[in-house]
Amino acid sequence: MSDPVRLRWGMAGTSGFADAVFAPVLRNAGQELLGAAGSSPHGSAAFAVRHGTPRTYASLDALLGDPEVEAVWIASPNHLHEEHVRLALAAGKHVLAEKPLATTGSGAQALAELAERVDRRLAVGYQGRFHPALHDLWRRVQDGALGEVAFVRASWQTQYAGLPGSWRLRRDTSGGWAIMDIGTHTLDAALWLTGFPATTLIGSRLSNQHWPVDVEDLAVLLLQVGNATAVVEAATGVQGPVNRVEVHGTAGWAIASGVFVPRLGVAGGRLRASDGAHIAYDTAPNPYETQVTAFAAWTADGAFAGATGAEGAANIALLEAARDEGDR
Repeated sequence: MSDPVRLRWGMAGTSGFADAVFAPVLRNAGQELLGAAGSSPHGSAAFAVRHGTPRTYASLDALLGDPEVEAVWIASPNHLHEEHVRLALAAGKHVLAEKPLATTGSGAQALAELAERVDRRLAVGYQGRFHPALHDLWRRVQDGALGEVAFVRASWQTQYAGLPGSWRLRRDTSGGWAIMDIGTHTLDAALWLTGFPATTLIGSRLSNQHWPVDVEDLAVLLLQVGNATAVVEAATGVQGPVNRVEVHGTAGWAIASGVFVPRLGVAGGRLRASDGAHIAYDTAPNPYETQVTAFAAWTADGAFAGATGAEGAANIALLEAARDEGDR
């Protein structure tokens, strides 16, 4: 077995998940984080102190101008993703972009095409694919253990304890709240499990159920995915059980739960199936860590089970359609 690929990383973003999760993930995964660029030089310097990085960057341009940075993790606010990914690719860096890749389908597609032109890797951070329960569910689908897939349901409902930063609560800076914060994860699971077939948005409803804000806190999408039907659910204002992904086929069913893990630590989660399987993943590796290890290997032409730029663009095009339908 070959040694893991180790990249030198830069981070676009110095607070939130970049600070609390992504920087420790890179360290835990054996990657090298050189430094981060935030909204101010002071933020970059403070980040360097907290995480022991060897460099600070006064701006994103300074980070991208560092020839030793090989890959950039884009963890800035949603409305900046498109510009930051474009700049990083143009600078010759491989890019792991947090979701959403962009706030519009056309913007996301342009980034996927740019990555192809400059021959750089572009992935989108749907870390759920690297959760072993969801991966084992995917394997059952691929092996035909469930027969022909007829119905998929991907659901994540959570009632946030408080309102997030103001940029998440504006359509022009977030692209939407429930759909772009967690719904994009559940949609990716549904599309990945069915192999990204031709997909049609049959209908959607975006609504406010709990929070008095201008963006939705509940989103429900009904999709035709190939010959199957999918329901994609996301809530930031409605309580629910643990997040879960169900696949129902002509020969069986399986449910992976606890697969969207927005934290450090072991994976956890469960897989139950109609054949009697009941598997716990209490000691499995963290999906974020598995994701960055796989991404690094991908830059050296290894296999990659994560979301590509093209897949991230397909995701956002559907969410944009759901958002536009809600505006009519």
